[in-house]
Amino acid sequence: MTSLSVPRPAPHRRLLRASIRRWSRLLATGSDPFDALARELARWRAAPARFWWRDDDAVAPSAALDRLLALRERLRIPLALAVIPAEADPALAARIAPEEAVRVLVHGWTHRNHAQPGAPPSEYPASRDAASVQAELAGAAARLGTLFGSRALKVLVPPFNALAPALAPAAAAAGLRVVSVDRDFADIPMPAHNIHADVIDWDRHTAVPEAEAVRPLLAALRLRRYGLVPRSEPVGVMTHHLAHDEAVWSLAERLLDLLARHEGAAFPAVEAIFPESARAP
Repeated sequence: MTSLSVPRPAPHRRLLRASIRRWSRLLATGSDPFDALARELARWRAAPARFWWRDDDAVAPSAALDRLLALRERLRIPLALAVIPAEADPALAARIAPEEAVRVLVHGWTHRNHAQPGAPPSEYPASRDAASVQAELAGAAARLGTLFGSRALKVLVPPFNALAPALAPAAAAAGLRVVSVDRDFADIPMPAHNIHADVIDWDRHTAVPEAEAVRPLLAALRLRRYGLVPRSEPVGVMTHHLAHDEAVWSLAERLLDLLARHEGAAFPAVEAIFPESARAP
């Protein structure tokens, strides 16, 4: 068994993340948030900002998945599909086989909440045994590799966007070389390329207001433009095709369509978002 070391905490990163979240909620978008986003992107025309699209919780073919893939085809942008390994149906692999621009990421194991009562949900809280997590994630990566072959990347998308820093060595020992959670300055001691905008209001199970979808993108772009985050660090949009109502579909399509068409935005291949996933351990 690989020796697992526990990283030292980084409270300054947690404070920074909290401060940036508060700042992002205060950003002005005017009467048309999409126009505000377009104006920000106009500043990036000379060297377009890098974006990527992650859709979570895939398990099997469905009408919602067909709609998602049809949207991807119309927009002609790559898609990272975060698949729950324990529930993944082999038919899903057959369904996405013709989809050349789709790649698969490891979405935990069962998407089960293991957090203590009252704590934020997490499949990988600090209370879990590191050796068990390493074995679980190694099995998760192996199952997706068997199902999807080279389409499956060594990228961990922890359910609930939560991975205890102390379990990062277990994920790395399982062969998962990079993580994707939410927002910048994640307190996780491994490479991370994250999402920033979520189009779903999970309390009401419908779309967030347009401004709430746009403000995190404006914040991410300005952090990069101001030099606080590398300009090359990608900005992510997250969807959940199985949880969309018509309002969510409409918002996601409008947002992604703007990004796909704007000269200030670029969507590299998913492998280019996660170059670490192709490196030897």
